[in-house]
Amino acid sequence: MALIGRARELAALRAAQAQAPCVVYVAGEAGVGKSALVAAAVPQARVVRCGAGPVDGELLAGPEPVVVEDVQWADAATLSLLRDALAEPPSGMRLLLLYRPEDLPTPGLPLGMAGSQAHTVSRTQIELAPLTAADVAGWSQLPDEQARALHEASAGLPHVLADLLAAPATPGAPPRLAQLTLDRCARLDADALAVVHAAAVLDEAADEKVLAAVAGLPAARAQDALLTALARGLLAESAQAAYRCHPPLAARAVLDRLPGPVRRRLHGRAAEALARLPRPVPLARVARHHRAAGSTKAWLRTAEAAADRAVQQRTPDPQSAAELLREALATEGLPQAVEVRLARKLAQVAGHLSGLDDTTQALLERLINSEQLPLGIRGELRRDLALLIVNQGGSPQQGLAELAHAVDELSGRPEPAVRAMVALAMPFLTGVAVTENERWLARAQAAADRSGDPALKLMALAGRVSLTAETGDPAVWALTRELAAAHALGGEHRIEVLRGLCNAADGVAWLGHYDRADRFIRHALQLASRVGAEFNADLTKGTTLRIDWGRGNWSDLESRAKALAARNPLSPARPEAHLVAGQLALAHGDWSTAHRQLRAAGLSAPDNGAAPVVTAAGGVLLRGLLDRDEEAQALRTGEAAWRRLRTKAVWVWGAELVPSYVELLCRTGEQGAAERAVAEFAEGIADRDAPLAAAAHAQCRALLAHFAGRAGQARSGFTQAAERYASVPQPYDAALALERAGRSALDAHQTPDQLVAAERQFAALGAVADAARCGAVLRRHGLDRPAPPRRGRPAYGSALSPREREVALLASEGRTNAEIAAELILSPRTVEQHIAKALRKLSLTSRTELPSALTAWTR
Repeated sequence: MALIGRARELAALRAAQAQAPCVVYVAGEAGVGKSALVAAAVPQARVVRCGAGPVDGELLAGPEPVVVEDVQWADAATLSLLRDALAEPPSGMRLLLLYRPEDLPTPGLPLGMAGSQAHTVSRTQIELAPLTAADVAGWSQLPDEQARALHEASAGLPHVLADLLAAPATPGAPPRLAQLTLDRCARLDADALAVVHAAAVLDEAADEKVLAAVAGLPAARAQDALLTALARGLLAESAQAAYRCHPPLAARAVLDRLPGPVRRRLHGRAAEALARLPRPVPLARVARHHRAAGSTKAWLRTAEAAADRAVQQRTPDPQSAAELLREALATEGLPQAVEVRLARKLAQVAGHLSGLDDTTQALLERLINSEQLPLGIRGELRRDLALLIVNQGGSPQQGLAELAHAVDELSGRPEPAVRAMVALAMPFLTGVAVTENERWLARAQAAADRSGDPALKLMALAGRVSLTAETGDPAVWALTRELAAAHALGGEHRIEVLRGLCNAADGVAWLGHYDRADRFIRHALQLASRVGAEFNADLTKGTTLRIDWGRGNWSDLESRAKALAARNPLSPARPEAHLVAGQLALAHGDWSTAHRQLRAAGLSAPDNGAAPVVTAAGGVLLRGLLDRDEEAQALRTGEAAWRRLRTKAVWVWGAELVPSYVELLCRTGEQGAAERAVAEFAEGIADRDAPLAAAAHAQCRALLAHFAGRAGQARSGFTQAAERYASVPQPYDAALALERAGRSALDAHQTPDQLVAAERQFAALGAVADAARCGAVLRRHGLDRPAPPRRGRPAYGSALSPREREVALLASEGRTNAEIAAELILSPRTVEQHIAKALRKLSLTSRTELPSALTAWTR
């Protein structure tokens, strides 16, 4: 490990040995790897150590290299011997002097004074620095976050890293580091030791003023003490003139030796000093110091304030606030009112985390099951926990059951009861029929009307807008106008208007009403900027991605989708970002990426995903499997997706799925089942205002005609479907329908104009795989058109260019576009284009055909 990242120093050491007589000074702090470096460079050297008496002068004679370690501890006689050797070097002397700059009695002078040196002696100075974060990451092969944490804790010192990796679960500082730290502390004066104690208690970088306050020293003395601690290597300066123990793990060794009363006093000073910092005060840190100081009331008060800030301001570290609240709730003897208040705040903070942890769930369940808890308060806590389970716990059905139970317990509390019922009315979870959502919404509206509270009526109205938008109910347009008018109420009412508008935009975008979705999004973003609702504003980003996909605005869509998908796992837009990334990957012919992205959109756990996204992702995946003729997997995927859609019964969400499912049934000889599926779909969207679903229905009817052998009717039907998709506009699906119409024309021995148009439309969108498929069909029928002559680069005609052949060969080995791009130093889009051209020239429809085609082509 000590040789990681040391190539330059190792080369310098070896080169210096070729210039005898020579002296090489190797400087570096304790544990940085001086001895290991020298042993690797000069394995045949004789090694002597200072500190155990004078070094024998005869050791310096002879041709072998001599390594003198720990020169900082050399006695006067040894220092004199070394100075004499440099002034009058023995023949062929090769001397390597290793020392720690921080422990030299005279800073900067390893031999105690500047002696004379013969001009024949070659001198080399090597400063050995700690390993970088990149060194640690590359050597350890740990994930980036773990490697960064390891580097920070060890300060890049190889021997500390080695100890940590050898015993990762051992509490306290590694033994060698603890011994070194305590040894250095023993040689400090009282002021410097006080500053080191302060830094250890703070255990984070702090400026001089805070260190002085915790150490209990006036400014001038604290500065001198700080300089001493820095010079001795016990503290190190970090960014912005702040200081902490070096390495950070050394703080544990210091703390372990502090008596309890001293440690508690220092923690109390730390809490006071941090509380005086300019806003925002680091409340989580202040709370922990209060607790360590034994100030329970101050600890609970500050922990609660930290939680309030996490909820109100969406702090970047809600995890710290959650940990504080969990610790507070574990305290014995808390009054019930305090316990309930802290538990509700824990539920709020936990809503901003990436998942519901077992400790939080157990704490909330313990309180909910307490017999002393009043029924209404139990209901509110149960509702809070239920929403966490639905959104983060990985078991939405359990969360819905808990939420329904909470409604019964909240019968005398209209506000939380209506809020719980509106949550149960949202149709986004799979496995719950939309009729159940409608039943809960009716109950919410009735309860809001009975209360006479305008705020509750608005909450129920926002829920009604959401449900009608998602289900394609034509009443949505009048309801959204009513909701938008409520904006004039101002204040807290705006958040309900905002929620309704965001859900309306999401819902009508699934229907294909893109222009209206745009208007809802603009209105919602204006409101979000006023009320600070980042979560709701984030939701519109996923909707915007879907709209741009539908409209064919693909120029930068892939990068936007991947960037959004890589964000906070709690972002409501992530599933839609994965869906769009999967759709694009399939259109580009990158099956492995498409499959991965579609699973991330919700197919990996469909019962826990957002129902419309999961339904659409299932449809995209099914289309890809059909294109690849993977019939067995297509059957499993299609049947599961169809069951989910029928159970949910929001048929307008089937626009992406149903045509592919109908084709699957027809391909497998289930024509009757396909006809029944189309009839059920038609009935489900009959009274809906859903342009996309209507276009999909036209596509389904054309598919039935095609598989029944009615080529002319199929061509007419596909053409009608293409026109409906184009009017949305949904150019990609329009092109898919045109391709079908063109193929039907070929079946009827007619001119396939639509197939030509489809190829052009796919190419204009950047759907290179689809364009290649259309081109291959046209060429098989002798209908491809010669490309116009081009100037500049050589024309290869129907032959693969060298670059196309290189890319195709790599693709035939199963490489992804990204892997090929990295190897050939190309952009992924350029790789896609080369593969599309190769497929077209080889008359192939899929990259899976490349291995056999290239084998035949190269014979």
